[in-house]
Amino acid sequence: MGKLDFAPEAIADIKAIADVIAEAGGRERAERYIARLQRRLAALEVFPGAGRRLARGRPATRVLGFERRVTILFRRRPGSVLILRVLYAGRQP
Repeated sequence: MGKLDFAPEAIADIKAIADVIAEAGGRERAERYIARLQRRLAALEVFPGAGRRLARGRPATRVLGFERRVTILFRRRPGSVLILRVLYAGRQP
């Protein structure tokens, strides 16, 4: 089992998603959504080959959808998974 590492952009993305959801539906709703997202991200520790590969070459970026609203971009590394971005539909990166 590997570990998760987060690029600074991914951390900022998650915070921004929480803010957008909290503004639209309240802080509690945002916390529940982020908790589900965190569980999905944690699953990449066990299943780092999830999603699909975006391009050939090294290092290969993989993409994985979450609840039809989020796109997770990540790379597999020896012993870990690097989360590059967590993009929310309707929001500019």
